Amino acid sequence: MDFEHKSGIYMCTCKTTGKAYMGLSNDVKLRKTQHLSELRYNYHYNKYLQHAFNKYGENDFTWTILEYCDESILSGREIYWINYYNMFADGYNANMCGIHNRGYERTPEYREALSKILKESWANDINRHKNLSKRMRGKSNPMYGKTGKLNPAYGADRSGANCGMYGKKHTEHAKELNRQKHLGFNNKMSKAVLCIETNELFASQLEASRAKNCDNTTINKCCKGVKKTCGGYHWRYATEEEILKYTQNA
Repeated sequence: MDFEHKSGIYMCTCKTTGKAYMGLSNDVKLRKTQHLSELRYNYHYNKYLQHAFNKYGENDFTWTILEYCDESILSGREIYWINYYNMFADGYNANMCGIHNRGYERTPEYREALSKILKESWANDINRHKNLSKRMRGKSNPMYGKTGKLNPAYGADRSGANCGMYGKKHTEHAKELNRQKHLGFNNKMSKAVLCIETNELFASQLEASRAKNCDNTTINKCCKGVKKTCGGYHWRYATEEEILKYTQNA
C-alpha cells in the first residue's frame, strides 16, 4: 500500500504470525522509510518487531494505513486503535498507549498482573544464571586447567596473513553506510542534550556547542549540575521519550 506524506495511524503486520505493530506519525510515508531502515540494519528500538523481522524477513510484512487524521488527535487515535486490535497483548506494541502515556491510567488488575509477570521473569532469570554458573564451575568448565601452554590458543600467531581481517578492506559504500548509521541520534557514544530556554534538542553536546557557539565540556557540566549555564543557556540531558518523539517527527 502506498503511503502519502500525511499525518495518520499506520500498521505493520507479520503475515506468518498475524501480529502487528501500530504507530503514528506526522508524515507516515517518511516514518515507514525510517522503520524499514532501522529494521534492515538491526537497530530498531522495538525488540519484538526487530526479532520477528529478522526471523521471517522483510517480504513477510505488510504495511497499511488505518486512517489519515489531524496531528492534534494523533495520540488519541493511536490509543484507540491499539486497544481496538489489542496490540499490547496480541501484537508488537510495547504498551497500550503508543509512545505517549498521557490519558491512560492502568487499572489495579493490570498493575497486579504486570507485577506478577515481572517477578516471575526476574525469578526465572536468577535461576537460569545460577544453573549456568553451576555448570561452568570447576571441571565442568570446558577451559578448566587450560592455562598457559595448555590453552589451545597459546602462542598462536595472529599477525599478518593469520589475522582474520588480513587483506580485507571495507568498500567505500560500506564505509558510508557505517558512517550514516552512527550519525546524529544513532551514535551510541554521545548523549542528546536539550537547551531549556529554546527547547532545542541536539544529538550531542558537540553539535549543541557548535550551534550555540559555546564550549561542549561546559554543556556537559551543566547537564551534570556542576555548572548552572553555558553560553547564557541552561542545559539538561534529553529523555528517551523526547528523543523518540523528535526523531519520529524529524
